[in-house]
Amino acid sequence: MNSYTLLPPLFALICNVHCLGVDGNSFSRSAMSSTPSLTSTYSSIVPHLSTKNSIYRNKMRRATTFRRYIAMMTAAASSSAPEGARGKRNEQLPKGSSSSGFSKTSKGAQKKRETKAAKGFADALQKQGFKRVSNLQEFEKRQKSVVPVILEPNAYAVFKYDESLFLTDAACPPYKFPLTDASVTMNGDGQVVVEEPLTGSVFDLATGKPLLWCPNSGFNPVRAVFGALKKQEEPENLNTYEVRITEDGQIWGKLP
Repeated sequence: MNSYTLLPPLFALICNVHCLGVDGNSFSRSAMSSTPSLTSTYSSIVPHLSTKNSIYRNKMRRATTFRRYIAMMTAAASSSAPEGARGKRNEQLPKGSSSSGFSKTSKGAQKKRETKAAKGFADALQKQGFKRVSNLQEFEKRQKSVVPVILEPNAYAVFKYDESLFLTDAACPPYKFPLTDASVTMNGDGQVVVEEPLTGSVFDLATGKPLLWCPNSGFNPVRAVFGALKKQEEPENLNTYEVRITEDGQIWGKLP
């Protein structure tokens, strides 16, 4: 048997041992019995390859352990860093970025998009005949549930109950008294109503229908007089108007 005859089985032997990671004890002896001349070659090659595989695996384990250790130490140092050190670290970051991973530039771009969207919505409302009448901040400033609106030559009132908004005329129908000091509540039927303090008249803010028209009963002499004067008159509705609100808190009404 010449050297060329030994090459195929020798190549197969090396591939099995090196790629599959087997050692001399797990290697099939039956394959060696068919080629007795390879016994000495097997005995000299297999221990060397097994040792080389073992060294490589140990290196990989040490490298993996080292990477995990570095990751743990980095996380611990980041969480325990004092506030001043964090601020200094943020100053060293590139412009337009932050340690939280969110770009300041992207936040500014998002705000611009929201402003542009609100402006587009406002333009659409204007085309539909809406007018800007107030904003939500007015309710916080006045600490009341009603905000008067003057749009010459007319006057209006914006009412707020929880998250609901209503827009009506500023004057109560019976005597045209202003509704700026009126109280807004919800009655037993789940209707949001406004009560004019002088006459005691009550109106449904959603529809404007009078629920109580100048009552003259009770012990209020002022209301008794007003009720007696309007007793024969037909109750009138309180004019109501469609209302919209934009994302930036601007209140719009569809006014005549």
